[in-house]
Amino acid sequence: MSSILRRKIEIILDKDHLNAEDVEESKEMYIEALFNTFDWAECRNLVEEILTEDRRLKDYQTMANVIWEAVLDGKNFDSEKIIALLYYRFDPDFDSEDNLVWSIVCKLKNLDYLSNYRPENDETVMYHFNQLKCT
Repeated sequence: MSSILRRKIEIILDKDHLNAEDVEESKEMYIEALFNTFDWAECRNLVEEILTEDRRLKDYQTMANVIWEAVLDGKNFDSEKIIALLYYRFDPDFDSEDNLVWSIVCKLKNLDYLSNYRPENDETVMYHFNQLKCT
C-alpha cells in the first residue's frame, strides 16, 4: 500500500471545511482526482482499508460517496466485500436501509432499485460481514 496515497487521503479527510455548503470543492472530488494518479487496485484497497478502521462517521460517508462515484465510473470492486463493508458501517442490523448504500448494492449487483435482494441472505456477503465482526 502506498504510504503516499494514504497520507494524501488522510489530509483530505481531515479538511472538514471542504464539505461545507458554500464550498464548491469536496473531499470526494479530491480523493477521486487521486484515482487518476495512482493505480486503481491500490486506491480500492485503501478505500476498503479505511472502511475497516475505527474512524469518524463522516469519513465513512465520504468513502461511500467515493465508492458510488467509482462504481458509476465502472471501476471494479469485490462486490460482496464492499457490500459487507458498507452494511457493517451503515446498517449492521440490516434493518434501516441507507439510500446510498442500497444504490451502490443495486449498481454492483446489476439489480433494479426495487429488487427483493437481501444482503443478509447472500452467503458471500455474510462471510465478509462476519469476518469484520470478528476483528
